[in-house]
Amino acid sequence: MEYLDVLDSSGNPTGEKKLKAEVHKDEDWHRGVHVWIANSKEELLIQKRNPLVSLVPDQWDISCAGHVSSGEDLVAAATREMNEELGLDFDQSSFVYLFIVSQEYFIQAGGFTHKSFDNVYLLQSDVDLKNLKLEEGKISEVKFIPFNELEEVINRGDKDFVPHPEEYKRLFEELRKRYT
Repeated sequence: MEYLDVLDSSGNPTGEKKLKAEVHKDEDWHRGVHVWIANSKEELLIQKRNPLVSLVPDQWDISCAGHVSSGEDLVAAATREMNEELGLDFDQSSFVYLFIVSQEYFIQAGGFTHKSFDNVYLLQSDVDLKNLKLEEGKISEVKFIPFNELEEVINRGDKDFVPHPEEYKRLFEELRKRYT
């Protein structure tokens, strides 16, 4: 059973912790970590969520994303999620902090509004897709896509992607600075 720290609408801890399911049911603000893996070809790793997961099933999403457990360090959470979802083990120094973004969107399948403050990281690595161990029941597929191509797809409003409008905008700004 995973407990999450409840936050107020400004991202400050309230001192309350709840089971993850209760946080979602009660539409509480909480912390998340998002890790984008970029390779030397300026491509981003994206994952397709399993059609059977409760949150945004069968949609393309961030390389790796997850909740921050109650009291857990942000980079430790990112490291844990990378191992759980993709079978990758990176040193905490590999994670480059980019920004924090608040995200609020309705989850049709669950019938609730997901509210999170997501800490976004970039990890530079030429991972071999054949060596990944995808989390069973959560991820159905992964692939690399050129970041500028992903930006075009997102800007067209493709409904096959989990909605992260502010995060995508800020991520592409960061990547253009790095790659151009």
